[in-house]
Amino acid sequence: MVLIAIGVFLSLAKIYREDVSFLTLTFDHPMSQLVSWKTGELLSGEKIVGQFTAQDGYLGIVAVRFDNLLRINDDWVIFRIREKDASRWYYQNKYKVDQFQPHQLFPFGFPIITKSSQKEYIFEVESVFGVPGNSISLDPAYPVFSTRYKYPRDQILGELDELDAFLPKKLTSLKTDEQDLAIQIKTLVGFLQKKATNFGKAQSQQSLFVKYFLRKVENIFINVKLSRSVVFYFLPLFVYQYWLWVHSHVKRKIYFPVLFPLLVTILEIFYLPTSDDFVTLETIIFWIMIVRHYQLKTSILIGLASVFLIASPILLELNQAIFAEKTGAWAFLLLFIGVLFVIVNYKISLRQETSVKRLTYHLISEMKKIIRLLFQIFHPKKSLLSTNH
Repeated sequence: MVLIAIGVFLSLAKIYREDVSFLTLTFDHPMSQLVSWKTGELLSGEKIVGQFTAQDGYLGIVAVRFDNLLRINDDWVIFRIREKDASRWYYQNKYKVDQFQPHQLFPFGFPIITKSSQKEYIFEVESVFGVPGNSISLDPAYPVFSTRYKYPRDQILGELDELDAFLPKKLTSLKTDEQDLAIQIKTLVGFLQKKATNFGKAQSQQSLFVKYFLRKVENIFINVKLSRSVVFYFLPLFVYQYWLWVHSHVKRKIYFPVLFPLLVTILEIFYLPTSDDFVTLETIIFWIMIVRHYQLKTSILIGLASVFLIASPILLELNQAIFAEKTGAWAFLLLFIGVLFVIVNYKISLRQETSVKRLTYHLISEMKKIIRLLFQIFHPKKSLLSTNH
């Protein structure tokens, strides 16, 4: 139950952190829906052009994913949008790019288009002053852009919302004076009578609310970023159940569950569209628990950190900036966990009257193991010859 509660709590926290309003539906769009775009810096006069079919009514935001290239740029961009067959732009505005965050969707808002459902729209993002070294670029990570539809509050909640707002205020405003109390009770009764006469309307409002609520739940789970994160939030529950099953059916001590944290780390790097603090923290705790339970050698962690450290610039060279960034971050985290356990083991050995020399010797021996492992990976033939001699 604790793991289920953690999964539910983290899922709700994720939805809240994504600033997904209850009355807003979000739909993601791939690179294929960009008509014109370029890799690298977006220079003055160059445009990103996208075309999409609105999935619902009340279209009010188009959010595009940018990369600020880890610097504060002094450029402006012009965002404009119109219906495909329209001759004039429905809306356009200028935005300072210093507010764009790396690898994040930036929302371009505009007056809500009520009857937008199933209509085709074209949008443009044009650089005004972009020059090499002082401009932003498009981030091709999915979703490269998303569209958001903001439903009016009164249409979904309607009179139910009015009743919820009225009753608490009215009840808290009641006074002890008999005459004033009688007047306020009469007002309250009149309000409830009015609602009773509109009972049929309220029923239809409730039906609309239920339909929208189901659509909202569906929309949350088709959102790739949210749905993949939710899978990770409930992963400890499935891992724990599997661990119990293994230890109840296999009598001898087994070690293959130690591969789980490595698998989760690889999935976190390549499966999640962007970094997720909750998933990272969860995976760190997972690593610490596995290392502690199975008494893994710290050289394994430091060796994996070295492999990730080598892989990071390779991924960057292959234009996989997000994967390279996450791989480099995990190299540091695994190195941190490894050093943490070296210090813990040293503290334990210190109680057994060992010296600092013992810690130094232990660190040197672990580094030798790592160097030997890396040498075997990159020079397998030479390592075979040395073993034959």
